[in-house]
Amino acid sequence: MKTGKLDPLLLDVMDIELKVPYIDCPRKNQILFTYQAVDFKKMIDETLKKENVTDSKKERLMQLNSEISENDNPIIITGTWK
Repeated sequence: MKTGKLDPLLLDVMDIELKVPYIDCPRKNQILFTYQAVDFKKMIDETLKKENVTDSKKERLMQLNSEISENDNPIIITGTWK
């Protein structure tokens, strides 16, 4: 498994700006990174304050935020480099 340190990388998922300081690459083109639940909830709250977020996305984000507890296990996000 390869890992690496990056200058802050921003990914936009559901209008949430995900600050990615560290990425694990378990396979050639796959990425994996984690957030503590409390930090992820803060990112959702910051996104909900933005004016450019549509009502439907706000509704989905509020639902997601209500389903996550600050004491939950870390949030794991995976993807593929293209």
